[in-house]
Amino acid sequence: MNATNTRPGQAWRLGTGPFVFSGRPPFITGQLEIINTSDERVRVRAIPTTSADAPQGMAELRVLARVPAHERARVRGHFVVDRGSTPGRYTAELRCGDQREDIVVHVLDLDAVRTNPGTIRLRGRAGDVLPHTVVASNDGNVVHTVPKVLLVFFEEQDWIGRSLVDALRDTEPNTPYSGYLDRLLREFRSSLLSPARVIVDRDVETLEPGHVAEMTLRLSAPPGLVKGRHYVGSATFLGRPLRFEFECTSATGSRRRGLK
Repeated sequence: MNATNTRPGQAWRLGTGPFVFSGRPPFITGQLEIINTSDERVRVRAIPTTSADAPQGMAELRVLARVPAHERARVRGHFVVDRGSTPGRYTAELRCGDQREDIVVHVLDLDAVRTNPGTIRLRGRAGDVLPHTVVASNDGNVVHTVPKVLLVFFEEQDWIGRSLVDALRDTEPNTPYSGYLDRLLREFRSSLLSPARVIVDRDVETLEPGHVAEMTLRLSAPPGLVKGRHYVGSATFLGRPLRFEFECTSATGSRRRGLK
């Protein structure tokens, strides 16, 4: 595919720079001006660039411009750079025949860490230490520090609804409304859980762009869990929420179901 249907620098030229481009990889976008100095319509699809330190993929600016004879147009263009391109400010030159115009390129942070699985499902008793292996891949351009410890704040599934019903069942029919609220407040307080501690066993301290690492997360199930109930929680891991689901399978170390 031809980059243009006429010779750059003779049939058309660039407006006066600098032109500014910015974006998250892989697409860095911006605008520039093309001036048609010929008697024919000009079609421009790519413009070469020159740079000493620009990320890979910035050797050519891609555009889709059609400019009528003796007119000028402001058009959009974009670079396609590597997803792991280091964030920062770069400079380059657009080349149009003998003409050189400065461009400034801002590569923004791309936070794209994936954890597989994204939800960790565990079964056990309060006090158990439960390991689970995850694979983390960094598809962005930001370095992430791998934590040593996570805190997961578990909440019982349907906690609010179950507490409302339990408090109602434990309240006599002639109990005033304030008595029911007091009972409900006690139920809420009694069913709050301490955060679960998760130890992260890892061989790397940072997850670099483009890298993949296997890690084992060891969750210590907190006290106060009730047999037969399901709990959910999350923690921030490598810049993203990591979800945990826990099923309590035994009464050992668990609190009793009701609060009289």
